[in-house]
Amino acid sequence: MSHLKLGLFALSVCFVACTTENPLYVPETIAGDGGVRDLATASHTDMPSGAKDFATPSTMCTDGERLCSATASEICEAGMLAVDRTCPTSSDCKGGYCQPPPVGQNNVGKSCSTSAGHETEQLCLIGVSGNQNNAPSCQPFVSNSSSDKSISWFCAPRVGPGLAGMPCTNGDVCRSGFCGDNGTCFRACVSVADCPSDGGPGKWKCEQVDITVEGLPASASSCIPGN
Repeated sequence: MSHLKLGLFALSVCFVACTTENPLYVPETIAGDGGVRDLATASHTDMPSGAKDFATPSTMCTDGERLCSATASEICEAGMLAVDRTCPTSSDCKGGYCQPPPVGQNNVGKSCSTSAGHETEQLCLIGVSGNQNNAPSCQPFVSNSSSDKSISWFCAPRVGPGLAGMPCTNGDVCRSGFCGDNGTCFRACVSVADCPSDGGPGKWKCEQVDITVEGLPASASSCIPGN
C-alpha cells in the first residue's frame, strides 16, 4: 500500500472514531434536578434548575431599593447600588437610612431643633470647648419607620471639612454632609446671628435652600455668603 493510501486510511479511521457515540459514556445524573443532563441535548441546560448562569446578566438590586454598607446608606440605580449618604462617625445605618448618633460628649446626639421647630447649628456649638470646627454639625436624619419618613435634626460629628458658604457639588466635602441647591455647604440657621461671626455685617445671609436627605426633599435655612 502506498504511503498516500495508508495516510488516507488512517485519517478515515480517526474520523469515524471521533464522531461515533462512545458506547461506554454514562450521562451525568443530578439528584433532584430532573434526572439526566446531557450538554449535547438542546432540551437540557448546563446549570441546575434555579441556579444563575454566569453567561446571563443579572440585576443586583431593584431600582429605588435602599440598603446599608458599613459607613453609608445606599440606593439602587439602574440595577446597581450607589452610595447615597456617608453616615457621620458613630451613626449606624438601618433600613437604608443613616441613624442619629447616640448621645455623647460635646453635644453629639443632641437635638438641634428649637422649641419653635427650627433647626440651627448654634445648638451644637454651645458649651463646646476647643476648636469649634471640630464641633458637631446640625444634620437631618430620616425616620426609620416604614409608615413615617419624617426628618429630624440632631448634632452629629462632621462629615467633611467644608465650612458654611464653601462651594460644593456633593455633601461629602461639607461639615454637615449636605450641599445646598445654591452650591454651597449647608449650615442650619434661624437667623444671621447663628452664622459665623467672621467678616462683619453683610458677610452672611440666613436663607432657605433645598437639600435632598436620602431621597426625601427638604427645605431649610442655611448660612450663605452675603452680597
